[in-house]
Amino acid sequence: MSLMKKIEIKEGKAVLHIPDPKEYTVDGKFDPAWSPVFYNPRMKLNRDISVAVAKVFSPKTVIDAFSASGVRGIRYALESGVGHIIFNDVDKNAVDLIKENIELNSIPSYEIYNMEANALLDVKRGVFIDIDPFGSPSPFIQASMRSTGRRGLIGFTATDLSPLEGSSPKACMRKYGATNKRKLSFSKEVGIRILIGRIAKDAAVEEKGIFPVLSFYHGHFFRVFVRVEEGATKADNSLEKMGFVAECERCGYHKFSSDPCDLRRCDYCGCEMNVAGPLWLGQLQDKSLLQQLHLEGEAEKIVSKMRAEATAPPFYYSLDKLSSRLRLSAVPSTSDIVECTSGFYTHFDPKGIKTDLSFEKVIECIKKFVR
Repeated sequence: MSLMKKIEIKEGKAVLHIPDPKEYTVDGKFDPAWSPVFYNPRMKLNRDISVAVAKVFSPKTVIDAFSASGVRGIRYALESGVGHIIFNDVDKNAVDLIKENIELNSIPSYEIYNMEANALLDVKRGVFIDIDPFGSPSPFIQASMRSTGRRGLIGFTATDLSPLEGSSPKACMRKYGATNKRKLSFSKEVGIRILIGRIAKDAAVEEKGIFPVLSFYHGHFFRVFVRVEEGATKADNSLEKMGFVAECERCGYHKFSSDPCDLRRCDYCGCEMNVAGPLWLGQLQDKSLLQQLHLEGEAEKIVSKMRAEATAPPFYYSLDKLSSRLRLSAVPSTSDIVECTSGFYTHFDPKGIKTDLSFEKVIECIKKFVR
């Protein structure tokens, strides 16, 4: 650790020592995974929003199961008013750097562990747990459910977008227990709902139910916060919100149902549909929480869009892809179609719209503006 060349940076209110990226740059390119301790500046927005969520919930203790440089836990302590942080990383170099950064920021109350995340979660209990691994959070869902108590809050990050969005069907089945054989035109929302579906199923094994309070996509990751409730009835209620979604490859019609047998044929043109699921069909956001988040810059832009679509129906229409299927000469303005359909914008896609109107009415609106 002492031989590691480091630089000092600032993120939020935290001052951090991190490995010098210049030392791990190859052919002019740098990947955070190449450095001896992981620090990804592209995940700052994830951390900004997570810190704002913690500030609203005000937990006494946060378990940061994948601490790496310690930036997330340190920011929870400095910016959210969390009294006690449990830091952990399986890598000894990371633990040494966490200690250094804790001292640098004068964090008053903390514990540090050098353990595999599931092993930590088997022995520690927390009301607020942060699961931010590299790749899929699936291997850590059940342990995190056991670790949290009544009305606990767990944040999950997934960076393995390929299986969740339908580009790697076998990996999706292995990691999330869901069929997703074709990338649907609203793949970002399909992905996050498959992730929440897996969380709901694993929570139910522990006789716990979940309530997503914040769910979003940005750049190269999904982030979901779920409130956890104990009891078999709560678990059953969560499972009742599971189902499937299907899209017609020919015309772009989509439909969702708790029964996949309802989704075999397109109601609009009669063609066979591509089905994905099981996945979560319930709410993605708690609008009251979103109203309490105070953010700036790009984080506020995303949360503002989430506030606007919090009460929208599941799944969006991609105007790009729908216009292509309809063989139109151009793509209509998103604002025109949102107004025409009394619909909603979505943070998942700048050219996406959500609406309660029928598919026929959506097509009518599009053709009013483009032929």
